[in-house]
Amino acid sequence: MRKVIISSVVMSLLGTYQAMAWTDMAFRGQQNGWGTTPLTYENGIWRGTIQDDGVSGDLFKLYASDGTTWFGNGQSWSHPDAQTVATSGADMDYNGTGGRYYTFTAIDASSLAMAVQETAGAPVSISGFSSEVANGGNFDPTDNFISSSVQNGVNTVDITLNTAPSAGENVYVYYSSDNFASQANSDFVQASGAGTSWSAIISAVNGQTIKYYVLTSTF
Repeated sequence: MRKVIISSVVMSLLGTYQAMAWTDMAFRGQQNGWGTTPLTYENGIWRGTIQDDGVSGDLFKLYASDGTTWFGNGQSWSHPDAQTVATSGADMDYNGTGGRYYTFTAIDASSLAMAVQETAGAPVSISGFSSEVANGGNFDPTDNFISSSVQNGVNTVDITLNTAPSAGENVYVYYSSDNFASQANSDFVQASGAGTSWSAIISAVNGQTIKYYVLTSTF
């Protein structure tokens, strides 16, 4: 099952993406007076977070860089929720609660596969992570993956967050034994911990090379 990411530390996600469909993407809605709140782009994914003020209302659309395309076709969102969003429809409603944070993610494409996630606090960021294997790990800074030769069937990943996550924001490690070439050889494991210190155990066959990245999600 795919988890929709709130925050991550990867420079590459599941392979190489095509050229960007849009050069900019923004949140526009009642919360910002239908102004422009830019989303950030990384590895084929647009992402942005707002805090609901509890007053302005929750209708919104996403606005693309061509200056005319508005993504929205009248959906009402629960949390967490993932849907496909068409263009030239009615405003969407993310059904927010005052004071809570809402993260919007969308795959960069002509038709958006989009998700909305709710957190009580601002989403955390991942400050660092490291692997513990008997023969050491090899960190490759060119793609921010860690590649480790797993021994004794166990590899522990230690994770440091910038702050403690709010209830419902979970920490995961997504890993693969074939460089994310297939879903069959890729899986999620949920980390355990408290505050800013978390860890997850990857089980694998001795001698396998495992690549992984760390993420948070409410799914």
